[in-house]
Amino acid sequence: MRLGSVLALVMLLASSLTAIADDGCGLRCVSQCFQTSYDELDPDDCDVLNENVTLDWPRSNASQSSAANWGPFPRLPGLRGVRGLTGVIGNLMQTNPHVGATWYPDQAVQGQPTSLGMNREFIQFAAPVWSDGDDTVVVSSHVQSTNISTSAILPTTGNPFPSQLWNIWFGMNYFHVFENGMIGAMLVEGGSASDKPFSAARNDSAAGTGLLIIPQGDRDAWILGLQASTNSQVLYNIPIPGAAYLYSPNDGFQAIIGFPYSAVNYQVDEDFRLQFLYMFLTTVHARVIYQPDVDWQFYAGFDWANENYARADRQNSGDRFFYYEKRVLGGWQWWWSKHLAVELAGGYAFDRYFDESNGFSFSLSGFNRVNVGSGPFVTLQLDYRF
Repeated sequence: MRLGSVLALVMLLASSLTAIADDGCGLRCVSQCFQTSYDELDPDDCDVLNENVTLDWPRSNASQSSAANWGPFPRLPGLRGVRGLTGVIGNLMQTNPHVGATWYPDQAVQGQPTSLGMNREFIQFAAPVWSDGDDTVVVSSHVQSTNISTSAILPTTGNPFPSQLWNIWFGMNYFHVFENGMIGAMLVEGGSASDKPFSAARNDSAAGTGLLIIPQGDRDAWILGLQASTNSQVLYNIPIPGAAYLYSPNDGFQAIIGFPYSAVNYQVDEDFRLQFLYMFLTTVHARVIYQPDVDWQFYAGFDWANENYARADRQNSGDRFFYYEKRVLGGWQWWWSKHLAVELAGGYAFDRYFDESNGFSFSLSGFNRVNVGSGPFVTLQLDYRF
């Protein structure tokens, strides 16, 4: 399963524990564990929610801006400042609707007399569609197209390098708040990540995850899970258990420590915060964010990202085609209206390569390896909030 979706819902569920304990206004949005610090909710904001648990946006510094004044309708706004990552990981915890593009100029291919350039377009949408208080259903979709300009070949099999890679997913998430305070969730997704999506059954993918959140006092919780996917980085088709502990001693610090993900968010002062995320096996995300105003911010960071595809002409059904990349980047985001934001990010990508590997004999070097030279990239993205 796409770990970004799993972690996003974990953060949503986990953040609800603090919300229920602090103000009785129900589940907070997914972004709050990695966004700004909480302030007290205005009592008037809770009037329509006291009878039913719902997804609500607390009145933090960011929510005082016009971009977050949305009323009581359930919603899942995304992270401010977590942008510009590669591929599926590029949509990590970004559950607000957004659309964008990333450009990589041509760089030399090691050992072959050619270069490789990429243009990537992506769109993602997620929103709650039904809630009766204790139960909520969220639907989501993610579509990404990567156009590749190169005459490189895959050196082991001799196949031409794919000219286009698609990642198309549709999902539905359901969660339930039990009377004893525990929260259960089920996530299901289906789609195709391939150079020829939906062209054959073996190029399609499905995934499922079950989660149980067990409160430990007013602010902490155990998070237990089981997930399986036909297109994960390793051990696909095999259910993988997970466990983590949510530690939130105050509103300025939250941490989830465990397997297969760990994350820390620290509000250093009014303007600065730090973020760190690790997801098994090779995903690292780190940010320093400066937000002197509620409607705009600057950020800088480092990412280690990967994405994987089922190449249509692969020899073995279990083989997956991977892209790996490390990058340093900086960006700027501005909410220029109540509902719309523009974001510009750029940086330097290095240690870039494609290879093919099998989930049962996984290797970071694999076969059909194609090394791509380091170079700059730029991303432009538009975000929408209901």
